[in-house]
Amino acid sequence: MAPFMDMLESALGSEEQMVLRNMYSYYPFEDGSPGRDLEVVWEHLQEYLTFFKLAELDPNFQQLGVDRAAAHVLALQEAVTRIDAKIRELIFQHYGNPPSSSAVTALYDPLFDSVRELFQQPVLPVFTTNYDAGIETYASEAGVPIEFGFKMSITRQSWDPDRFHKYEPPRTGAALVLFKLHGSVTWYKDGNGVKYVPEAQEGLRGAENMVIYPGDTKVGMLKEPYFTCYTYLRHCLQNAERAIVLGYSFRDPILQLLFQEARLLNPEVQFVIVTDRPAAEMEKRLRPSVGERVVVISQRFEAGDEAPYLQELRALFAPEPAASLEWVGKNEDLVGAGPGLYDPDGAPDGVFNLSIKADKPASVERMDLYRVDSEGNELGERWTTASDQAIWALGVFSSRRGDRLERLVVGAKKATIVKIAASDDPAGETWFAPGQRFKIVVHLEKRPPITVGTEIPADG
Repeated sequence: MAPFMDMLESALGSEEQMVLRNMYSYYPFEDGSPGRDLEVVWEHLQEYLTFFKLAELDPNFQQLGVDRAAAHVLALQEAVTRIDAKIRELIFQHYGNPPSSSAVTALYDPLFDSVRELFQQPVLPVFTTNYDAGIETYASEAGVPIEFGFKMSITRQSWDPDRFHKYEPPRTGAALVLFKLHGSVTWYKDGNGVKYVPEAQEGLRGAENMVIYPGDTKVGMLKEPYFTCYTYLRHCLQNAERAIVLGYSFRDPILQLLFQEARLLNPEVQFVIVTDRPAAEMEKRLRPSVGERVVVISQRFEAGDEAPYLQELRALFAPEPAASLEWVGKNEDLVGAGPGLYDPDGAPDGVFNLSIKADKPASVERMDLYRVDSEGNELGERWTTASDQAIWALGVFSSRRGDRLERLVVGAKKATIVKIAASDDPAGETWFAPGQRFKIVVHLEKRPPITVGTEIPADG
């Protein structure tokens, strides 16, 4: 909202700017910072306008001697009225321009692709309080089917809640179901109902702009087209395992009630909040609405596949890397006995099959094999793939071709299986006897190490 507030302030005169600055100071955020926010400003503008209307019409004000005609009161009323009108005008100017297709693709494509992959859910329900047509533009540009509640006829697209009630997702491929909780600059109401137009047209002849302005949600949500959108949000929150919230302020009282209801009826739902405000501050502020199961990612919602918020989101929900270690036998000579000796030396080695799977492709930086006791404590023997370390060599080989691998990249779609070999005790005692236990630690680039163990079976 900061760019919008910048634009609003620059469009106002000095008297209106003074009124805004006073609002920022006297109605701050909970942390004490100035309440320079459209929702905060709009809420108090409506309170002023209500007061002026009551002072003008209510006989109680007249009997109590409220002097509406005082010059300073009239000046304040006129300033507030001008700010109110300018906000409505600027909302259409700011959000009515069709967004750049390249910009919305860079913003939404990485997000939606990541969520689909993380949760294995090709069809995503999306709820937004934004007025612009950014998500619709993205869907058109990316070729992703989208349902947003309008039925196409020969002459117009009309609001039809049955589009949601009877929705059938595509059998294959991605799709979006979009619910615009506060309406859109492309929605209008005339004598035939609510219609959609491709581009915003402020003051469309004979039509009402279907936008819920900040502070009006307690009234707007009780009628269509908003009622259906709020109803689906309520049901989704009551049945979801996770809700990802990006850039939302949580100041809408109706939405706060829906989140509180979800916390009571669906206590297992986890809320992940992406915000540019400090995490500790947001967690404290949100717990009354969403409970304890809240994770705050204190990053901006911004474009790009490598955006910091997206990296943290992927790390939060990425499946844990998986691995398994299986004893093959002591029947091959693949490495030597001693530090850095990766060539065969004539003595059979202990050979295992190792299977690794990560959330996305990752390079293996190093692997270490240990002999351990029944509690997992290391017994002293260690083999490593790091050739610069003065411990025994651990060789890694292709499970198909048998050649030694200098570099290993783990795949995400299916497990990577390799054969590993460790030289035996040259003193004649075998470390690879039935009942002996081993663990391997796999160090992946930019990921926590994976540790997995196995035991040599009784039949060796």
